[in-house]
Formats: sequence, structure tokens, C-alpha cells
Amino acid sequence: MTGPGGDALQPEWGVYLSVDDADARTARAQEAGAAVIVPPDATSETGRMTIIQDPTGAGIGLWQAGTLDGYEFTGKPGSPVWFELMTHRYDDAAAFYTAVFDAELVPMGEGMDEGGDDVRYTTNGPGESASWGLCDAAGMMPEDAMGWRVHFGVECTEQALQRVRSSAGACSTARSTRPSDGSPRSPTPKGRASGSAR
Repeated sequence: MTGPGGDALQPEWGVYLSVDDADARTARAQEAGAAVIVPPDATSETGRMTIIQDPTGAGIGLWQAGTLDGYEFTGKPGSPVWFELMTHRYDDAAAFYTAVFDAELVPMGEGMDEGGDDVRYTTNGPGESASWGLCDAAGMMPEDAMGWRVHFGVECTEQALQRVRSSAGACSTARSTRPSDGSPRSPTPKGRASGSAR
């Protein structure tokens, strides 16, 4: 699959945001500066989907449910438990997702690194109703690592990372942040975060 400029898109886990009208939201996305990668199309009676590249360069899918609403959140190990956009263009992303997807961005309000600068991190919706996050990753990660991430539930982060490494995988990020009292602190609202890539 290629991007708007003809360059190859990197393989990755795809994130789809639920929408009421894939065609109307795609048109709204284009008006807000997105490029269409896959135009709106029906996938039989299950629903209608499209894939766009937002103005920050991140790919995102839109899903209009038919007979298939999407996956059921269980929080069980091996299932998706959190989605987030890591970006160097936080303000542009916030404006885009608010305009196109009616995002309700709520600041988390604390830094991720003890003694470090606060990192801007917002969630779409407050508390337990939050459905995804937006992180200002400027200064934290290289530009080529930006984009949407899928976090999968595990019973033990350390054991999961050991299994990744023993299966010829590589760890791209592994963060364990703790406040001064030693209690666990999470960089995401749904639990401790680590990243790995194969």
C-alpha cells in the first residue's frame, strides 16, 4: 500500500475509529487536511470503512458499523486494551481529531517522568470512558516512530518482554515510571506501558 506521495506505507497494526458516516467523515477529514489512502467502501453487510492519513502523517481507519460493531473490550491478556497517537505535532493532531471525530480531549495532568518536564497527554473522554490517547512525543521519540499505537493486555510486562526477546523480537521502548513514593505510575490511563516490535 502506498501513501499520497507514492511512498510505501510501513506495515503496522491498524487502528479504526468508529464513525456515524464514513463518507461524511472522510470528506470532513479531507477538508481538514487529510489524504485519503483507501476511499470509503462497503465490506459486505458488516460495515463501511476508509483509511486516511491525517495532517501529521499518521494513518487511521474509519469504521461505520453495519452488522459488525467492532471488537468487544474484555481487557484480557492478548486483547487490545488501549490506543494512542504519538506525535511531534500535538496541536495539529488535537485540532484535527476534534474537528473530524468530535474528540473530547481531556488532559491527564501529570508528567510521565519523575522530576522531568510534564508531557502533554490527553484522552478522548474522561476517566473510565476514555477511548484513546494523544501524546506530545516531541523530544521523547524520533519522528519516524510517530503514529498510532495499539497496546495489548498482558499479565506481567516483564515476562511478556522476555517472551518477545526470546522469540527474536526487539524492544523499541520499555518504560516503568514511578513517583517518589515508589508506587506504580502509568504513562497511559489503562495501565503500565511497554512497547515492542518484531
